[in-house]
Amino acid sequence: MDERLTSTNRSHRTSELEVPASSAAVTGLSANQAMPFSGAAIGQQIDRQCPVGLVAEGANIADQGAGLFPDEAAEVRHSPRSRQAEFSTARACARRALARLGGPQVSLPVGRHRAPEWPQDYVGSLSHCADVAVALVAEAARFAGAGIDIETISAVPETLVERIATADERIMLTQLDRDESSIPWGLLLFSAKESVYKCCYQTTGHRISFRDISIRVNADGSLHAWPAGARSASRDGLTSGTEGLWTVAGTHVITAVWQQTDTNDEVEGIRSRAALSPWYCGGL
Repeated sequence: MDERLTSTNRSHRTSELEVPASSAAVTGLSANQAMPFSGAAIGQQIDRQCPVGLVAEGANIADQGAGLFPDEAAEVRHSPRSRQAEFSTARACARRALARLGGPQVSLPVGRHRAPEWPQDYVGSLSHCADVAVALVAEAARFAGAGIDIETISAVPETLVERIATADERIMLTQLDRDESSIPWGLLLFSAKESVYKCCYQTTGHRISFRDISIRVNADGSLHAWPAGARSASRDGLTSGTEGLWTVAGTHVITAVWQQTDTNDEVEGIRSRAALSPWYCGGL
């Protein structure tokens, strides 16, 4: 939501149970989704899969206004209590993540286009739903951008999928749903595009359309993103090195992405593998 991870052959996790990556093994997910799942546990689940220099924190929404800096408190002074709690919890998560990276405990004011402003040498992203807030923070020396999104599982109107998905992505969603119908793939794609949007905004300061982004979602819990069609990767702030993860935890879908600062052989390998994938939907 507004405020406004990478490895292969790993398991994606649902609830507190580790589930093998094969899509057939996700049977019974609906029962797991009904189980309570704490915000802290969600943060830990994402954090365990983060590369070095990138950390995640999560918490259940609660009034943490006492921990806000004066300028932050002023931003939500006239907002409903629910909004104040979301705002303060997300920033509490962000400051815990910064502390783990050795970063400063400073204000994270609302900046241009409502995006949080991060201290020098750090990039990050915040997200919340009605009951959980999450933060993803990275060292700028290692990462050009990072994005995270959390959504409460609900039905996704087909009109929304048509509006955000490319033709290749709609084919991908059909294939994924045919293999494992218990995963809300349309919502997952929406969440992944939210995360990539935030990541790209940090690298360029420009807003992009969801249709400018092509995403490949893999059943093993990984995802990869590229510029869609013939749009410029440098203008969009999106490169073949933008990658991440998705997970289902309780009644939530969470996605997180990052873009590393270096363009080394590993990133070139990602480009090559993408070119061979039947789900590749880029236009590098």
